[in-house]
Amino acid sequence: MDSDIINRLSRDCNTHGYGRKKWWADTLKVPPLTVSHWLHGRQQPNGQHSLQIQKICEDAKQNNLRTVWKNLLWDCYYGKQKIPENVLSALIIEILSLPAIDSRTLALLSYYVEKYHVEFPLPESPEIRNRLGWLLEVSGKETDIKPHAFRRPRPILIIAQSPALSKHLQSFQTDLGKKWKILDCPLESTKTSFL
Repeated sequence: MDSDIINRLSRDCNTHGYGRKKWWADTLKVPPLTVSHWLHGRQQPNGQHSLQIQKICEDAKQNNLRTVWKNLLWDCYYGKQKIPENVLSALIIEILSLPAIDSRTLALLSYYVEKYHVEFPLPESPEIRNRLGWLLEVSGKETDIKPHAFRRPRPILIIAQSPALSKHLQSFQTDLGKKWKILDCPLESTKTSFL
């Protein structure tokens, strides 16, 4: 198992290049030299670090796959291809599961929800439920989903990943964003461009 973890860590460092060992060290809260020792076989990560490395690599793999789904949705839009509604609902949930989404993609999701009758399964994650409830309401749909009362609004936009930008973005947050505890922005002008 440890060799698999080390191989994943090594592939990730090779893929991302300069500075990635330091990123791993900061993320795992270990000295950078420890990461080098792991990669060169002089030490082994303990069980907790192995699990953290595995989870981070799995999350990255899932996010890469979700990005593929996002690109597929855009390809279908530009190719004027109809997506079966059961597939569309799964695509939308996967895209809403990304850590952050650009505003044009959020507008595209809303466009599809407005255009098609889409039934969604209730996501387990409170954050994804809030995102879905927000998307449905932004798209003018009724929903039985109740907002989860997070202490602070959760970012959904890519720009909201910076603390300074998140604070600035709160001035643009819509009433629905406040209701669903999501740092959002108005999508109407962007959605209009899809028509």
